[in-house]
Amino acid sequence: MILIPWFQTYTFFYTSRGWRYRSAAYTATVITGLYLYLLSQCGIQTTIENPSLIESGVMRMSMVGVTVISILSGFGMAHTPLTTWYQPDVSEQDCRAAERALAQTDKMIQEKKAVLERMSRERPPPSSSSSVGRLVSSFFGQDKDQERTLLQTEVDQLEALAVSMKEDLEELERGRARSRYAQTWKGKVWTWAGKGFAVYCVYRFSVTTLNVILKRQQGASDPITQALSMIISHVDRFQIDPRFWSQQLSFWFAGIIVFGSVRSFLKLVTKVLDIFMLQVTFSTTNVLMLTAQVMGMYFLSSVLMIQINLPPEYRYLLSSSLQSIEFDLFKYWSDAISIISCVLSFCIIYVLYQTQNATTMARDFADVELLTAENGFSR
Repeated sequence: MILIPWFQTYTFFYTSRGWRYRSAAYTATVITGLYLYLLSQCGIQTTIENPSLIESGVMRMSMVGVTVISILSGFGMAHTPLTTWYQPDVSEQDCRAAERALAQTDKMIQEKKAVLERMSRERPPPSSSSSVGRLVSSFFGQDKDQERTLLQTEVDQLEALAVSMKEDLEELERGRARSRYAQTWKGKVWTWAGKGFAVYCVYRFSVTTLNVILKRQQGASDPITQALSMIISHVDRFQIDPRFWSQQLSFWFAGIIVFGSVRSFLKLVTKVLDIFMLQVTFSTTNVLMLTAQVMGMYFLSSVLMIQINLPPEYRYLLSSSLQSIEFDLFKYWSDAISIISCVLSFCIIYVLYQTQNATTMARDFADVELLTAENGFSR
């Protein structure tokens, strides 16, 4: 609640942004204090009149956990079907075209840097003492300075483009590895499992949308419940409660969606920030701590969301702070946040796919190369 957010903020500024120790520590302390203040202002509907500090913290972290998990769950419901059904096959030619494009960009950078260095060496000597000489030197010197400034700007832009192209090349290489793996029998099994999981994400989105529109707390029986009921009908001697265990399986599937969405969500945030020229990188430590924080929030939110399905004889296992929270409000809040996150994530992923798809850009570069070669041959 306190240590992980503080250390995560400190690591981000100290490792990723290159700040000094004291500056990173002070900034992390201020941000953590602001985070705790905002957390204390969150209103929770509870039956406890005077909750203790621990109970108040658990209740508020549960609310934040439900919100964060709902955002990641909504992102996963949009990201999984899109990447499963519309993931293009990456060929060896695509990777080679991207490598040639990166090499050509690096060559342009080196050439412009050489020109810039030559212009710096050719800086005119101090002007003569005459007024006419100073005027002429000042006039041509301003032109040279403007030219150097424009050239330096071009170099900076090309270097940023080279970084983006290198990331695209790495993405293409990973896509090529996935395409090769998909041709094996293990890859085919995982492909069909991914398609089934994508169908489940679409179903979960549909049911959650109906729950929000109709303002109902319990949706229709999902495929997990139906399949478990059919299995239990043939093995009834084990006396398993299908409603209880199907709910647990549903939350486990939600946990898979959330856990698999953390890395993809950070990549999406990085791409969006890159569009606005905000170069942000997340270190491995940041990703690990964020995953630990999210999994802790997922545990709290799972305990909170399954309390309504617990038999009365097991409800005493929950703490009094979680038992006192109004469940219906959290259920509706979770569904609404998931839908909003899913729709926004779908729109952002679709726009990025149309504008910054590495495979499409590599094939476009190959087409330009082919067109240039044909024009040169025809001449």
